[in-house]
Formats: sequence, C-alpha cells, structure tokens
Amino acid sequence: MNSSSSPFPGISSVGAEGLQALLRAPRGATVAVDLDGTLAPILGDPAAARPLPRALALTAPAGGGPRVVILTGRPAEHVVRTTMLCSDPDEPSITVLGHYGLQRWDSPTGRLSSPPPHPALEQVRARRPRLPGRSGVPARISVPARIGDRTHGLSRHTRRREDPATALGLLEPPMRALADDLGLRAEVGRLVLELRQEGVDKGTALVAFLTERPTRSVLYAGDDLA
Repeated sequence: MNSSSSPFPGISSVGAEGLQALLRAPRGATVAVDLDGTLAPILGDPAAARPLPRALALTAPAGGGPRVVILTGRPAEHVVRTTMLCSDPDEPSITVLGHYGLQRWDSPTGRLSSPPPHPALEQVRARRPRLPGRSGVPARISVPARIGDRTHGLSRHTRRREDPATALGLLEPPMRALADDLGLRAEVGRLVLELRQEGVDKGTALVAFLTERPTRSVLYAGDDLA
C-alpha cells in the first residue's frame, strides 16, 4: 500500500485515516490484538511464551481509553493467567476471546464462557496421523499438552524439530486429509498446523464482538492468517 501521503511513516494513507479516527475519539474505539507474535514473542516452545512487559501496558488502558480485546487461538484462561488480568468492575473493560472466539472472558465479571468441544476433535485425538521419521519409519505425532492439545482445536508445532519446514511439509498432507474426512478446518501458521471446526476464525469473532458492541473505529494487530 502507498504510504507516501500518510503522516505516519510506514503506514498507508487508509491506515493513517483509521489511526487518526482512533486517536481523535479513543473512547469510541476498539483495539484488538493477538497474543503470539504481537503481545508475546514466537518461541520454539509455545508453552513458554509470555507477553513482553511493555506490551502488558495495552491490557491496562487509562481512563477514557479504547476498549481492549485480546483475540487468540489459545485458551482464554491461559491469556488471563499470563497477562495477569483480574476482574474489577471499576477498571476499564477488557475482553479475552480465546479459541478464536469460542471462549470469552470479561474483566467486569471475571466469568469465562466456553461451549462444549466439537465432537470431531475427539476423533482426531484418537486417530493421530503418522509422520515419517528421519529413518523413514513412521513415528507417531505427539501432541503437546495444554497448549498444543486445545479444548477447541488441535495444533502441531514443528519449531523444535531438526528441520521444522520439512517436518511441517510432511505433516500437512495427512493432517489435511484427516480434517477433510472429519469436516474440520486445517490451517498452516508459522511452523504450526492447526485443526479446528469450520466457520471459526479471528475475523468472525471480531465481527461478532463489534456487532454486539458497536464502535467508531477499530485497530487489529496480528501476524497470522487466522
């Protein structure tokens, strides 16, 4: 996009217009951010990722600031724990939309809402596809606990393998075939492949949230296709 006419270096004129609208009326704005690669760095071990100290300032907006939404594929309770959010009806409202919006936590109440997991995901856990090992002998795909094996999805990271890109390439065909067989969605991210139910993504979750709570301007920051 062309940024030559933008007052903000590196930002397109369209993006700058949106940013100016947010700055003019922060109370009527919504700032939505991803966790991994945005508030927290991408690490070889996803379970070790924690938000950067300066990024945490975003989760504690000053009075009159924009509404803050943390929108992630991770479980909502993981985000609440690692960002040290707490329930306080007297503080600015912060919403965590976990599992691509299937889970929701709101700071005014501290309540977490979460539907039952998709039944096809249990079949995935029982039918884990096999990934060829370095010797050519199939090796069962291990699913990391808590972060890799999510209630509403299943992800397989290859960042810690000797050749992560090749491992992901070997993993993708059987995982996509399994997803097609069970009516799930397979999506490739940064050295990760994730299975989840169709019709669930961050864009859909954000649109639903904004339909419920209309806003004058929206800023979304994230670094993946979901």
